[in-house]
Order: sequence, then structure tokens, then C-alpha cells
Amino acid sequence: MEETVSHIKGLDEILEGGLNKPSAILIAGAAGTGKTTMVMQSLFLAEKKGEVCMYVTSDTDPSSMVHNFLTGMSFYNVSLLSKGNIHQVPINTEALDRGIYSFMWNLEESIEKIRPDRIVIDPINAIGCSFDLDARRRFYYDLFQRTKKWGALVLITAELTEEELAGSELSHVVDGIIQLSNDKRSSRRNRHLEILKLRGQEYIPGKHLFSITGDGINVLPRGRDIVSEIRETTTTGIPGLDDMTSGGIPKNSSTLLCGDTGIGKTTFGLQYVCSGAEAGENAIFVSFDENANRLKSMASAIGLDMGKLVEDELVTVLEEKSYSFEIPKHIAKLEELIESTGATRVFVDDLERYLENLGEEGFDYIRCLAATLKNRNVTSIFAIAERANSNSGKAFQMDNKISLNYVKSKAGIKRSLMIQKLAHGIPDDKLRELTIKSDGIEIMGELSPDFLF
Repeated sequence: MEETVSHIKGLDEILEGGLNKPSAILIAGAAGTGKTTMVMQSLFLAEKKGEVCMYVTSDTDPSSMVHNFLTGMSFYNVSLLSKGNIHQVPINTEALDRGIYSFMWNLEESIEKIRPDRIVIDPINAIGCSFDLDARRRFYYDLFQRTKKWGALVLITAELTEEELAGSELSHVVDGIIQLSNDKRSSRRNRHLEILKLRGQEYIPGKHLFSITGDGINVLPRGRDIVSEIRETTTTGIPGLDDMTSGGIPKNSSTLLCGDTGIGKTTFGLQYVCSGAEAGENAIFVSFDENANRLKSMASAIGLDMGKLVEDELVTVLEEKSYSFEIPKHIAKLEELIESTGATRVFVDDLERYLENLGEEGFDYIRCLAATLKNRNVTSIFAIAERANSNSGKAFQMDNKISLNYVKSKAGIKRSLMIQKLAHGIPDDKLRELTIKSDGIEIMGELSPDFLF
């Protein structure tokens, strides 16, 4: 038995390497969850790596069906169906009407001739539906016993919900089950993948988000190991703050910046990315509420020529729309930008959008995003609108936490800053005044507030 990759982005990470071969893996889910996209992506990308592949379907015109369905997907190449190593085996109703063993003999004859490394049967329901219950049970049992002799990775799709799958004969005979779902939360739906069964293999349990783009299916694991190390500090670009943090925040670390609306988080972020770019550290500003032109105007108001930095490709603004935001797609875009721009610092404004889409599940994916950035040697700051005494710093598992607050003192209402956590070095944990001037944020002397609100 050998391990072979699935060619589904993120899935092999969840599988801790790939899928065993030979084995039979069921891809189950309701209509529209992405089953056919997944198996065809695996098939076409495997062919590009030199595998011989076979596509078994009950569709009467498989070439037309595949072409209509996959046109526009980056992995699809129509020439592979006619000249490449993807062999189509249509199973028509006449063959099925002749009985189980007639079907088996025809299928195994094709397999013996083609000798495929990877086989897709899409969908198994349509092939088994012409048999009565007892005949279908025998068909499934015999089919999956025979798959072990084929020496191939066999991917089978079935239109089954998780509840239907529990009572299906298929769940007992296959080596592995991958369930796809399109779960509704409030007014939105999120796609999830979960491995329900996998004989002889370790995998990351639980539901994992995925998205479908022009490149196919992209799965985002709930968790991601951190392999980078925290290194020396990097300047924040905020006068006075580096003195409070023993020279700046640690490189390859994540920082939670929390504070009320209007306290100065976006201004902080603009100063952080622009000062970094001016010092030779390309940066990305992720924005949900402000577009690039508005950010440039805000930066100009504090003396920063963000427009020039954007024009010189030293700063990149990634604009996301809350109504169409998908976290797997978002993180993939961010990784592509880091790769293409060489960015080493990222500011995300703000984390509320992740939680609005996913609720408590959002914490897992914010931690995943932070780990992804650290592993790419990126120093990140994440802004969130909340009070300093909240527990989110612990929930997000950030390396550092900086809190901005309004305080009432004898001199009136002032802005303040406090470092609540620092992964490297000894922080100045005093409450200090924060001012926003024409040249940006500056940290002033210690405050003794009468009231924090």
C-alpha cells in the first residue's frame, strides 16, 4: 500500500499526507455541495502528473457533460479527454439491465485494458438505482471487494446527506468517507468538508471550511501548526511604542489590537504598513469597511503618502466585501499576494467580519490565518472593536495584545494605550496617553485615570 496525493488544495494537509492506494473513498453530500468538482479536479491534476485515469459515469454523453461542467476551471483541459490519459467509460442502462455481473465484467475488462492509477465513479447512486435492495447490497459489496484488486485509488461520489449516509450500505463497505455540506448560518451558507471514516490513516478531525473558485476546491484546515520562530523585533512606526516594547514587536508574531470604534485602530494600521514599506518591508492592508482611495485619504491626513507607496507596489490594499466574504478564498488570496509582493507585514482591519460569518468557529480560522502568516515570516496585526478586559486575546491565541481605550481624567477625556501581552521582551505595562496629530499617532506620558470607559 502506498500514499498518493488527492490534488485538492488543503485536503492532503488534513489527511497528513494523502490517501492510501489501493483504497475506495466515498465523496458524499447533498446536491450542489461540490462532489463532482472534487473528483474531477483530482482526476485532471493527477493526469497532469503522469497518472493513468479512468472516469466511469452513467451519463449518456460523458464528454459533453464534463466539458459543460468544467469549462472555466483552471485544471480542466479538454484535450486530455481525447488524447491524454483520462479514459471515459460510460455505463448505459442497457448494460445495467443485463445484471450486476455483466456490469462488473464490462468494468473489469476496461480496467484490465487501461490499468488506471486513479478511478472516478460518478455517481454510484445512479449505477446502483436500477437494482432492488438485495441486489444493490450485493453489488456494492462485490464492487468494493474487487476494488482492492485493482491497485488504484477509487473515488466514488454519492448524493447522500450525513443522515442518509448513516443508513446506507455504502458506509460499511468503503475504506473512507469524505462528507461535503453547505451549512446555513443566519443569512449565509458556508461549505464544510469532514472526514467521517478513513481506515488505517490519521487525519485532522472536525469540519473544515472550503470554497469553490476557478481553480477548483480549496480546503482550509481548522488548525495549522506553526513552524517558524519568533525573531528579533521590528519597528511599529508609532513614536514611543517601540520604547514600550523593548525595540518593537517581535518578527513573525501576531498582535491583537483592540479598542472602541473611533479610537484610532485604522490610523495605527496605516502608520504600521506605511512606515514598514518606507523602511523596506513590503506590506498588505486588509480592509472590509474602507476602499483603497479612502485609505489613501486617511493616510494623507496624517502625513503619509500611501498613494505613492501603492503605486510603487510597496503597499497593497486587499479589499474584501462582507456580503461575499469566504475565509478559505480570502486566505488563499492573501497567500498569493504575499508570494507576489514579498510582503513581510500585514494589518487586518477588522476581525469582526470573520466572527460575523462563522460565529465561534471563526476563532479557529483566525488562529489558522495567524499561523499561516507566521509560517510565511510575516509580522501581523489584527484589529478588533472591543474592550481591553475581553477574553478574545486568549481565544485568538495571539502572541501580543495592545489595548486602546478612552479614559476620563482630571484633564478630560483622553485616548490611552496599554501593552497587555508581549511574546518576546519585557513590556512597559503602564497606561500611557495616545494622541493623534497631523503627523500620526504618538505615545506620550503615563496616565492615572479616574475612570476607564
